[in-house]
Amino acid sequence: VLDRAGLAGVTVAGCAELPPAGLRSPGLAVPGLRAGTYRSPEATSYWLVGRAARVLRIDLAGGPVDYVLLQVRDPEGLAALLGAGSGIRPG
Repeated sequence: VLDRAGLAGVTVAGCAELPPAGLRSPGLAVPGLRAGTYRSPEATSYWLVGRAARVLRIDLAGGPVDYVLLQVRDPEGLAALLGAGSGIRPG
């Protein structure tokens, strides 16, 4: 569950643009699926990404996780919905 007040940004990213995940801890190891918490020196992130070409990136402020990557059916539509009324412009 994400608190809308903690949203710092919502963007749609191509999988080729995704940053390196870092070390998974804990997470799921299934071919073709990245799921779990990843830690690197730059950020802590949560991934739930399969083989989609484009995914939703939700940047968070002030929490234990810096950003979340999600594979959803309509990343552009969800980015617009999450940004509506929050002062966040989808990127």
